[in-house]
Amino acid sequence: MKNYDATLTVKKLIAYCNSVAGYDILLSASAMVSASVSHIITYSVTAGGATVTTAADGSETAATNKVTEKTSLDRIDFYGADITITVNETDYLSAVTSTYAGTIKITLISN
Repeated sequence: MKNYDATLTVKKLIAYCNSVAGYDILLSASAMVSASVSHIITYSVTAGGATVTTAADGSETAATNKVTEKTSLDRIDFYGADITITVNETDYLSAVTSTYAGTIKITLISN
């Protein structure tokens, strides 16, 4: 299977929180870059209600929506979601051979 023309599930996000005031889960990501070449491969990542498309300059980009948010809790809350990625096909096919690395950041904030 080619890995540049499909949406792939790469991880499962599992979180729990016991804050009575609730919590938010945020998503951000940075494009795949190489230490040895100047090419950048962008992609979109989705988790829960959040989607972010990485910036062409490789900087970290935050999703405008939250993965999830809970405004209050009356018991411990568990949350789970797939983390999926869709690679930019044009960037991928024009990339020279190298090792590329990007970052996906999930942040849980207790209210």
